[in-house]
Amino acid sequence: MFLRRARGRIFLTSRVIFFVNAMRGRCWLALCLVTLGIVMPRVVSASSVRLVVAYCPTDFTGEGAIVDVDPHTGNWSIATKFQLPSEVFGCVADYSPSYDVDRTDPNTVWLDFTSDEGFFVAVDTRFGNTSHFSSSNWFFTGYENFKYSKAFNVLRGVTMTVTESGFCSDGCAAFGNQALPPASKHYEQLALVPFKAVSDDTSFYNPATNTFSFQGSYDLRPVTCAPEDDEECLITLDAATGTLVSAIYTPHYHVYRFSPRLDAGKSLSFVVGFNAACKNPPTANATQYAFALVDPVTADSKLVSCVSASIIVQEGPWIGAFSPDNTMFATSSGNGDGDRTQFLVLDTASGAEIINAPLVGLAAALGAKMGLVFVWSLEFVGSNPATR
Repeated sequence: MFLRRARGRIFLTSRVIFFVNAMRGRCWLALCLVTLGIVMPRVVSASSVRLVVAYCPTDFTGEGAIVDVDPHTGNWSIATKFQLPSEVFGCVADYSPSYDVDRTDPNTVWLDFTSDEGFFVAVDTRFGNTSHFSSSNWFFTGYENFKYSKAFNVLRGVTMTVTESGFCSDGCAAFGNQALPPASKHYEQLALVPFKAVSDDTSFYNPATNTFSFQGSYDLRPVTCAPEDDEECLITLDAATGTLVSAIYTPHYHVYRFSPRLDAGKSLSFVVGFNAACKNPPTANATQYAFALVDPVTADSKLVSCVSASIIVQEGPWIGAFSPDNTMFATSSGNGDGDRTQFLVLDTASGAEIINAPLVGLAAALGAKMGLVFVWSLEFVGSNPATR
């Protein structure tokens, strides 16, 4: 079992986020697209990792920053700082937005503040500019995981909802599209998904088949995909309709991050599991990270490498990214205890640690009160013009 902080709320989960039916006051702000800061473009190393971080300058305020880190040395630089919209109120310790990076332009990061229910922020990581809007659907609570679709100009993904009757009367997942300004800010629910719990910030979209895959549990169908309610299945939806394509039991692994690349139909994935194959006894305190090739549709998996059980991920292993050639995986996180921000890079072929750096001095350089720095997104960027 894991105790994870998500969306400003505490959930006790078995590697999943449970639905909490708690409708709060909705922001009544109309569409708001505001440029908050402009800086000149910069050239970054072909192997840089770019972080979007948030921090608390005081006990009652929050700000953001773009930080570039060398994945081989851990050397970092603050590229720019930016103001957060007023809807992100107070110290950012209360927020944990879900996110996605535009794969056609990794300079753009979308943040979904589900604690504010349908409030989205786009960050241009080249300049520190931001834009934001609130969904026009008052009953849309935001995504647990989502992907940006440039072709359709939407964010598409999995949210949680509840209905007056039927299998979803006590809460279930749903799939839908959030349109993006300036065309619209309307959320369209396509279909209910008969699962009561879904993985957070971890999904795979295949544009070739137009399918959306993620893990979930508490199957609400008469014949379930897993033997026990709290055991996970890999769920695949038709992204055009939200229709359930398949749900396959995955007893051996939980995916924290899929690579967006498919090689022979499989995605290199950062997972927890494979304890027996990695010769790590499944004890109460053992967390076995590994890299595996996972077929997002069939759930077939093949172990690639084991990560030493001595390597500790401080917090948020789902905040991570693969290098464009899939040879490296980076993850980074801060926490509410004021510990130094961790920056961890692993070799995917061997599972070996390339660097595990505490990003010494970052909190002080940002002016973060009590050292509170939180990593909201992470992506490898290159030296081509699209990522300058």
